[in-house]
Amino acid sequence: MHPSEIQVSSWEWVPGQEVAPLKVPRTGIADGVLLFANYTSAGDHSSVLPRNGTINIALGAKDFKILPRP
Repeated sequence: MHPSEIQVSSWEWVPGQEVAPLKVPRTGIADGVLLFANYTSAGDHSSVLPRNGTINIALGAKDFKILPRP
């Protein structure tokens, strides 16, 4: 991938749905990861994620939370 390109991955879930762990492929050139949730409620609904490691995300009916690692 050329350094000026952006790679976008998209998933769709509903509140209460259990999702198996996902692995986001590493390209070795990512400057960062942005999570955006398309909620209809007011708010930014976005977060910059750590570039490495594992995170847990709780998707609620009106917003999401980044949870501490177990």
